[in-house]
Amino acid sequence: MAQVLTPVFEKVFSDNSFGFQPNWSAQDAIKRVTELYDQGYHYVTDLDLKAYFDTVNHDLLIKFMKQYVSDPWVLHLIRQFLTSGVINGQLFERSDKGTPWA
Repeated sequence: MAQVLTPVFEKVFSDNSFGFQPNWSAQDAIKRVTELYDQGYHYVTDLDLKAYFDTVNHDLLIKFMKQYVSDPWVLHLIRQFLTSGVINGQLFERSDKGTPWA
């Protein structure tokens, strides 16, 4: 799935977002910050949305992904993954919202 989706969404991600990006490092982020500073940008906004991935709405995520992924089978697999549930200790928990990798 990653082999199919990564090239699609790499084009959509911000050039200023370095988290979880393949082949991008902390050194790349520092270099970008230095470039922006030299261009006159001197303020930084850092956001960390608490528990964001625990609350993702599956329908909205699929709707967003349909803008970039036209293959219905891939979208079906993504929904199956989202709703597959997780094992928490020895208990199975349904996945009505959120992402399993949260």
